Amino acid sequence: RDSEQVHFLLSLRHLLHNPHYRYGVIAQFFNVAAQVCTWTYTIQYVEEAIGGTEANAGLYLQYSLLLFLLSRFVMTWLMGYIRPSLLMLLLALAGSALALFAMFSPTIAGVWAVVAISATLSLMFPTIYGIALQGLGEDTKFGAAGLVMAILGGAIMPLVQGAMIDAFNTAVSFAVPAACFLIVAWYAGFDLK
Repeated sequence: RDSEQVHFLLSLRHLLHNPHYRYGVIAQFFNVAAQVCTWTYTIQYVEEAIGGTEANAGLYLQYSLLLFLLSRFVMTWLMGYIRPSLLMLLLALAGSALALFAMFSPTIAGVWAVVAISATLSLMFPTIYGIALQGLGEDTKFGAAGLVMAILGGAIMPLVQGAMIDAFNTAVSFAVPAACFLIVAWYAGFDLK
């Protein structure tokens, strides 16, 4: 039992001193945050942007989820030709641009931009996970647990976005996922170096 505790503390020290892993956990936190923020407030965005009913707005959320599923296959295929961190950088920048477009254009075009964000999300979780765990050796098991716990971003950041909705409106609140995507883009750039 003592050896398990020593191993845990040693692994924790290794992980905390590994910037590639440490930044990966941060990127995963903000990736999950962007995903949950986008999907949580899609219906509200549609209702405010085009005056759609809740049922009609729900259709756009379904389109988002279908696009996410289809994009996962397309992006997996593209990774055979494009380095995963480069693809993630491009997708994160596209996700941020789409969120900013939705923020400044609360129209039907903005609605489709919010739907399109799902395509950019499709690759991120497994890509960040794989990149952050590279080369951890015996620390991989503990490292994986830390990356899974980063889903906490999906619980915290929607509260921030909700506060922005209360203070401004749903369109302006899409600044939150836009910022989250930029943090993921920064990590992808860090990995490319």
